[in-house]
Amino acid sequence: MVVKDIPSDYLRITSRSGSTAPAHLLVCPFLLGDRVTAVVETGSFETFTKDQLELLKIVSESVSISITSMQKNEEVQNLLIQTQSQAEELQAQQEELRATNESLLGKTRKLEHSEKRLQVQQEELQVTNEEWEMKTFSLRQQTWQSDTDTGRVRKHHQR
Repeated sequence: MVVKDIPSDYLRITSRSGSTAPAHLLVCPFLLGDRVTAVVETGSFETFTKDQLELLKIVSESVSISITSMQKNEEVQNLLIQTQSQAEELQAQQEELRATNESLLGKTRKLEHSEKRLQVQQEELQVTNEEWEMKTFSLRQQTWQSDTDTGRVRKHHQR
């Protein structure tokens, strides 16, 4: 878009020898497909030639490709940083899980050892109970036998 009537205070072209307002202004969007990647505003003292406009059109496509490429590279860099951060988090979580698993394994071993000790104690108690039952049975038999013998003796004495 070429603008001819430019307000005097809008844009100044400045050099070592002074500054003045341009006679013509060119506003050129840089496109990549349908997407605007940049807009260039250029001032001139003379009318823009067809060759200048064509050159700007050709250059705008290359600049648009470069801008898009830089944006994509930045996105890839951000994704890489994000991925590295997630990998570090996963590694930390993995270490926590490993430590938790080791702790659980230790507790499992202690429980298995305690279970074996309890099983041995239960077996010992069962043997002890059986021995006590046998002794109790034996004592009852002896007491019964003694009572029976005493009863016979009494019957003998009473005749």
